[in-house]
Amino acid sequence: MIVSLRNLVDCWSEVVRSREEASGPVLLFVALDDCDAIATAMSVMGLLKADLVRYEVVPVVDHVQLADRFKEMAKPAEPRSAVCINCGGRVDLERLLSLETVEDEALKVFVLDSSRPFHLNNIESTRVQLFDDAVEPVDQSSLPLCGYEDAYGFVEVEMEEESAGSDVEEAEDDVVFGSDIEYESEANEMDGIHGRSKSKKRHSSRKKEKTKKRARQQVEVDSDMRRRAYDYYSSCHVATPSALVSYLLSMDLKKENPTLLWLATVGIADHFIFGKSTNESYEESASLLKGQLERFYNEQEAQTGSKPYDSNSQSLRSSLDAGEVIQHVDEPRLELLRHWNLFDAVLYSTYMCSKLSTWRQTGRRRVLEFLASLGKSLPN
Repeated sequence: MIVSLRNLVDCWSEVVRSREEASGPVLLFVALDDCDAIATAMSVMGLLKADLVRYEVVPVVDHVQLADRFKEMAKPAEPRSAVCINCGGRVDLERLLSLETVEDEALKVFVLDSSRPFHLNNIESTRVQLFDDAVEPVDQSSLPLCGYEDAYGFVEVEMEEESAGSDVEEAEDDVVFGSDIEYESEANEMDGIHGRSKSKKRHSSRKKEKTKKRARQQVEVDSDMRRRAYDYYSSCHVATPSALVSYLLSMDLKKENPTLLWLATVGIADHFIFGKSTNESYEESASLLKGQLERFYNEQEAQTGSKPYDSNSQSLRSSLDAGEVIQHVDEPRLELLRHWNLFDAVLYSTYMCSKLSTWRQTGRRRVLEFLASLGKSLPN
């Protein structure tokens, strides 16, 4: 089942208050392959702490380990609920986690995953709740039917097309056979055999042709539905960072704070640096967080009576803990500049490497010319 942004609060109440009779914690299964998942886990942990809910973090590296750890902890821990962070959205969780074998049918799995598309069985399941970044609910009638894919969303199309071709050939052979029957019946009539046998055989051949026609139509419909499912699972993309979705949830719960804002910033930066989001989506998300940052600054100014910004720049600042600040600044796309010198950062950073082709001799010369135009000293 897909949960839109408008229904996040109701879904979160199920995470916190579902199965209150259970003595176990909320299980947080966190993928370890990106920073967005870790930032989202910290955000969810902060929200659970605010609601005084016990939780347990379970790091996983793949879906096989996710299934193994869930089966190990589901029964002895008696968890209140399970939350999958940046994992589980694209696989059939009911089949993978064997939810039908879990004795307590009230146990639900909540998925906060930025990978798309969602597995169709997860969308139709009542025990799996998918946090979505869409404002309006998804029209499920526009989605293909489930049942053509395996647990990991793989759809076999080539084998189906071959079987469809063989069915068409069999149908054509049946049609030829039917024409032979008509020819034989006409010959029998000419030989003086009963004309009633001719009409019966014609009726039988027409009935067979209609049956074959319906079979061919069913094969074509089934092939078309399989193709739609294949196209659905082939459109792999990354949606809004999960850390940003968790921050939007905190806003709806009236529990946002600068720490959660910083974690959301880490999530959108992770997607932007590694090319998971476009420039437009990053600018839209950054603009939203910048507005939230200014709101925190205004609240701090109203409380302390002093302006919480750096007098040496126009960038606003706000304290998280002692000695920690959030500052909105424009930086060059040189992710290695913080850890290396300028020349090597330009030479090996992903963005500049793709733009200047720095693996070639001409690209290396462009880097030297670029540094010279900035007035920087060239390396020896």
